[in-house]
Amino acid sequence: MPNSIKYRPDIIDDLITNERLDSYKKVFPHGSDAELVGAYLWNINVCSKMYPIISSLEVTIRNSIDRAIVSDIGRFWWKKGKIHYKSFKLGANQEPNAVYNLRDCFSRASKGVVKDKKKRYGTKNVKPTHGEIVSKTDFSTWEFILDDEFVGNGLIWPKNAGKVFRGNWGGRKTKKVITDSRDIVEDIRNFRNRVFHHEPAWKVANVNSPEDAVSYLNKKIDKIEGLIGLVSKEKLDLIEKSGAIKNARMACSLSELERLQYKREPRKINSMKKLRELIYSSHHEEAIEKGIVFTRGRKYFFLYGP
Repeated sequence: MPNSIKYRPDIIDDLITNERLDSYKKVFPHGSDAELVGAYLWNINVCSKMYPIISSLEVTIRNSIDRAIVSDIGRFWWKKGKIHYKSFKLGANQEPNAVYNLRDCFSRASKGVVKDKKKRYGTKNVKPTHGEIVSKTDFSTWEFILDDEFVGNGLIWPKNAGKVFRGNWGGRKTKKVITDSRDIVEDIRNFRNRVFHHEPAWKVANVNSPEDAVSYLNKKIDKIEGLIGLVSKEKLDLIEKSGAIKNARMACSLSELERLQYKREPRKINSMKKLRELIYSSHHEEAIEKGIVFTRGRKYFFLYGP
């Protein structure tokens, strides 16, 4: 039980550190170290449940864009002379930032493939394939290709927009779809960096309460869900049916925060009626419910929503 754990000095002072928990103290009301650490554990759980849907977004946008451009101008399309951009000037020594950064992403990805194969297999004279390079790229690569430098007559966009974004555009024009998508990729990429390092995923200037934190996180899920659906309704359907989005929303909830802060007592189950009520509550609220039965001592169990 939480009160049997000695939180100080080993856990809070040494392993988590007071500096890390300061931001939690300001946002999450707590009456004990157990509740404070519970908020910290809630964030870890949030990050772990966000990981699958962020990864799904990255893979979805990456593969859809690459497939469309390959069908347009061929493999290794990022090389000089193959991909064109708006402010191209013959003889210019310097490329616009988006173009330079795009090429740099692919250069680093190619070198990463070579390094990994040499280290893993001892392979010499590695010649990375198109697919290996694409799969090694950073998320920022797909932000750069959505830049305004590639929007114009005869350029990547709008020519390939319909092949990449096959969902409902909601009445938006092509340039608006490209701009909105780029903004979401940039936003989720920055958010992902916090999530992947298990930093406070909810931490921004206007989050001052648990309700604010939950609202902020669910808006991120909305963006991820929306962009995946804009690219592929089938991919969104797959992710929804896998339970990944539902798991993320359950993690990013007040009920889950309260459970991990030990603010919700386990429900005592001593009849089938009580069990049915607990099942209904878990299903109806899409929440994780904790129950307890007394048979040869206390036995705890969890019900994980629908």
